[in-house]
Amino acid sequence: MPKDKKSQDLSLYDYKKAFDTYWEPFNVDNGYYLEDGKKKKAGGWKQFLRWYHDMESQVEPATGAFPKQTAWQVYQDFRKAHPAKTTKNASAWTNIGPSYSDGGYHGIGRINCVAFHPTDNNTYWIGAPAGGVWQTTDDG
Repeated sequence: MPKDKKSQDLSLYDYKKAFDTYWEPFNVDNGYYLEDGKKKKAGGWKQFLRWYHDMESQVEPATGAFPKQTAWQVYQDFRKAHPAKTTKNASAWTNIGPSYSDGGYHGIGRINCVAFHPTDNNTYWIGAPAGGVWQTTDDG
């Protein structure tokens, strides 16, 4: 790692350069290298490359600088700038079925699909694997 930089100033490219420098003498091939004729696992090699690949889309492309704000901070700033609309009836969703669960865990689950009405911006549907399909007609 560069000695002249503070840890918070390191870029993704600094980490990649240090990684490459460390592993260069081992001639790693797909996460393994040879030592005394025996195949050895390069611990952390694949994990680093996965992390690096994931982070490439999140940093400044020209410099490799990491975002100054976390995703949560960006979300909070967005919420402050765009306050939620309120309605008189906060529970305007209607369950259009099914409304049972064999497992007995009603009310906990995930939403895995959303569909929007083609002409009415206030109407859309959500669906859950075990929670049925829900509809709103007043923009939620």
